[in-house]
Amino acid sequence: MPPSIYSCERLVNLNLYRVFLEHPESVFLHCVKIMHLDLSCPVLEEFTISRDPDDSLEAVCVRSQSLKSFKLDCGRYEIDGHVVAIDAPRLECMTLSDHMSESFIIHSIGPSAKVDIDVIFNVEYCQTLQPDDSSKITMLSEFLTGLSTVSEMTISAVTLNVIHDYCEMEQLPQFSNLSYLDACFQETSWKMLPTFLKSCPNLHSVVLEFELLPDMEQVDLSLVPQCFQSSLEFVELKTLDGVDMRKKERPLRGTSNKMKLAKYFLENCAALKKLTLKESFCNIINQIKSIPRRSTECEVVMD
Repeated sequence: MPPSIYSCERLVNLNLYRVFLEHPESVFLHCVKIMHLDLSCPVLEEFTISRDPDDSLEAVCVRSQSLKSFKLDCGRYEIDGHVVAIDAPRLECMTLSDHMSESFIIHSIGPSAKVDIDVIFNVEYCQTLQPDDSSKITMLSEFLTGLSTVSEMTISAVTLNVIHDYCEMEQLPQFSNLSYLDACFQETSWKMLPTFLKSCPNLHSVVLEFELLPDMEQVDLSLVPQCFQSSLEFVELKTLDGVDMRKKERPLRGTSNKMKLAKYFLENCAALKKLTLKESFCNIINQIKSIPRRSTECEVVMD
């Protein structure tokens, strides 16, 4: 393919099929609206798309038999109905950071891929997914099913907010291969924690971050997921409502729910080896260490 294509200012529609890419360091296609990439390059392993806030791209479809790492970083400011489709059966790492695209389609990725997901599926902030939005619910179901074979997952708070709404109407798929989870829950979505963990029967290590845990919030933690019985060994808990104790600022919030969280894992995880707590738990660390533990090998540490 001629190098001039990489910086063509008037190109609107780009379809690449069985072309040879000479490893360009960067591509600037300011007018492209639709881009279909059938990457038949047998040695291409890493591919990154960083969208400019002013671009006019409407669709990205990536198909590759060799691709191992794919990253999409979207900096657009307006929701535009953009579509992202991935068909890469050997993909080992995938990062989707895109709050503007409306539809995400995963035809195939590697059977034990590591993913970092920060998307909102065109559900605007402070709004909820509605039961009558059947097309979006179907798309979410297929997207989550497409991720069901991953081995490691990092997932943002805004993505979990949408999944929380989804769980009110549909069941999550089973993430049977998932061994590592790093998830951030906001004030309301953390109520779905037991349900989400229930869908991860073989989870080995989990990092959970919570934004604001009000003292009076009632959350049912009676459900004990399967991973608590045999596989979960490492848990890290952190909240964003802590303070710098050296500055003697306001007292830590959500104390009762922090205790409830720690108790939930200590009393129910049979294989737990370490519970790591961040600074926001420092005022209740002694009380947490006194909680009876189901696992005799478990240690509680501050980090």
